[in-house]
Amino acid sequence: MDDAVAIIGSANCNDRSLLGTGDTEIAAVIVDGAAQSLDLGNGVKVITLKFARDLRMKLWRKFLGGEISFNDGKLRGYAESNATRPYYPPFQKMPPESFVLRPAASSTWQEIRKIADMNMIAYRRVFSNTPDDSMARYDAVFNMFPAAGFNEKGHQLRRLYGQPPDLQPEFMIEPSKMVDGVTQSVGRHNVAKAMAFMKDQKNLHGFWVSMPLLWGHGMDDPAAAMPKELIAAAPISISTGSYLASSGRSSSPDQGVEA
Repeated sequence: MDDAVAIIGSANCNDRSLLGTGDTEIAAVIVDGAAQSLDLGNGVKVITLKFARDLRMKLWRKFLGGEISFNDGKLRGYAESNATRPYYPPFQKMPPESFVLRPAASSTWQEIRKIADMNMIAYRRVFSNTPDDSMARYDAVFNMFPAAGFNEKGHQLRRLYGQPPDLQPEFMIEPSKMVDGVTQSVGRHNVAKAMAFMKDQKNLHGFWVSMPLLWGHGMDDPAAAMPKELIAAAPISISTGSYLASSGRSSSPDQGVEA
C-alpha cells in the first residue's frame, strides 16, 4: 500500500507458508528506479516507485469494476456473443482518479467500505447461503444445498458439488421441494433476473465484498475441521430450513459423512 515496493508470490498468510517448515513458496520483490515524491492522501509526502504504484492502481480499478468498460459499444475483455450477452459479469464506469490515486486518505477507505457493504447486501438479496455473522460454523453455508436425506446415524447427506442451492424466492422460477430432509425436485433458477439485478449500477459495484468477521465463531479449531468437512464430507443439519449455526453446538472433525 506504500506504492513503492511490489511483492508478488505464492505465500499465504498462514503457518504453512511462512514458518519455512511447510509448503514451498516463491516470491519476487520488485523495486524500480522511477521515483516520485507524492502525498498519498494523509498529508505526508513519501517516495513512490512507478511499477508498484501502477500495479496497485490497476488492481484497484479491476477490483472496483473499472477495468471492464465500454469500447465502441462492446465490453472490453469479453468475447461478444448474443447467446452469452445476458450473463456478462457486472461492471461499472471507471472510478474517479482521485479514488485510486490517494490510497492513504480516510475518505478513500470509507468509500471502499461503503462499496463492500453495498455489494454484500446485493449478494444476500440474491443468494440464500452467503456467509453471515450468525453462522457459528463455516460449513453452515451448505445448509441450503440439495440434500439426499439422512444416514443411519442421523447425519444429513448432501451433494456438495451437484445442483446449486435455491436463490432467494424472488429469483426462483420454481423452488426446490423437500420432504423429510430429502430433495424431491431441484428448483429452477431465474438466472437472467438475478444477473439483471446485479448488473444494475445501484446494486453491485466491482468485486470487493465485506467479510463477516464472526462467521464460524462457534468453532474452536476451524483450520483443522474445515478441509475435511468442506472438501470431502457433509455436516450435521438439525433442520432443513435453518442455519447450522442456530444450535451453537460443537462437533468433532469426524461428524460428517463422505459426499
